[in-house]
Amino acid sequence: MNEQVGYLSVTPGQGTNYGLQFEASHTGANVGDSTTTISFDREYNRPPLFVGSIETFEGFDTVHLRYSSLEENVVDVRVEEETSEDSETGHTGERVGWAVFQTEDVLYPSSVRLAPPVLPSGDGQPQDPDNDGTFEDTDGSGTFDIFDVQRLFDSLYSGAVQDYAEAFDFHRDGAVDVFDVQKLFNELIG
Repeated sequence: MNEQVGYLSVTPGQGTNYGLQFEASHTGANVGDSTTTISFDREYNRPPLFVGSIETFEGFDTVHLRYSSLEENVVDVRVEEETSEDSETGHTGERVGWAVFQTEDVLYPSSVRLAPPVLPSGDGQPQDPDNDGTFEDTDGSGTFDIFDVQRLFDSLYSGAVQDYAEAFDFHRDGAVDVFDVQKLFNELIG
């Protein structure tokens, strides 16, 4: 069985990516079973997207990270032990790595969108060469040509196309079907 694994690796610091502010850091080894407040260096205009992970394993029992009270400039975190081995849930301090991302455009995806995955039998990730929100270069070759039309036709009912319908809805009718293949062909021949 093939599995696809994704991960996020972030260096501590802050910056801006595609106009969205972000920052990342880590705590000392002080996040235990009681709430610890993390203060952000920046204040966001609404609560940011928070991602965190435990970076150490100091106690004897398995723990996971919990967060609450996410606000524009702070979040409360704690570790929570699982209870399969015993009912005791006290835990020593762990180090937590975290990142926050401005959510204004993420919550309203008109300006931020995810690119679709490589289509079946594709060579590369589809591209949007004219930045109009649809991905004409369906084979990811860097060139929009007849092979892209054929790739869309061959992949039309695959999950890679249907799960990312807005990326391939050239006909702009809310569905991806043979009319989108025709529209893509018409766009190619001008």
